[in-house]
Amino acid sequence: MDRAAVLRGRWRVLPEGSEGPAHVLAFDPDGTYAGAAGCLAYRGDYALDGDLLTVTSYFGDAGECPGGVPPDVGIPLWTGEVQADDARLVVYLRAGGQAVFRRP
Repeated sequence: MDRAAVLRGRWRVLPEGSEGPAHVLAFDPDGTYAGAAGCLAYRGDYALDGDLLTVTSYFGDAGECPGGVPPDVGIPLWTGEVQADDARLVVYLRAGGQAVFRRP
């Protein structure tokens, strides 16, 4: 399976155990991603090497957030093994746990 082709496009995740905003995230073939979580917009770079996804940079813009960025919003820089199909993306985080994304 071509992980890079499956990864591309839009994904959505609600942070586990959170009632906060759902994250919407899109991976582009040029190695960049962009997304939003509530009032926060974010973007950065990623690399995919086989089944290993590495988020290499993260830039957040809280321009529309009253009072700045809530502490539980945003995505960390993470690296992990990836399982993906057309409807679901699971990243097993190096720090433990996983992030599960679905198509919107």
